[in-house]
Amino acid sequence: MVAEDDEVNLGKGQSDKIKMFTVPALYARDVRVFPNALVKSGGEGTVVVCNEAGVDVELPCDCIVNAADMVVNLELRDALANEGFDLYAVGDCADPWDIQSAITAANLAARHC
Repeated sequence: MVAEDDEVNLGKGQSDKIKMFTVPALYARDVRVFPNALVKSGGEGTVVVCNEAGVDVELPCDCIVNAADMVVNLELRDALANEGFDLYAVGDCADPWDIQSAITAANLAARHC
């Protein structure tokens, strides 16, 4: 896992209940965390990471998942506002960082439909 932030911020913004299970699960699966690092390139079974010391490290890799920090983005909702739809912004587009709130908002929106 490559993170631009310090390792202390792993799971930032998530509820303590979620972090209590997910962070230990990552480490139990031998997930290696590269804090203060960046992905420089990837392809052909490898990824190049610039670590916190500024050293490029090439690692074996069979897939890359972009889980970058989330930001509010209501463009789609706003673009469809005059189309006659009931629209609900849920999850990261409305309130980034908190999976518990995202699930609650989605549940309430689904019940309203």
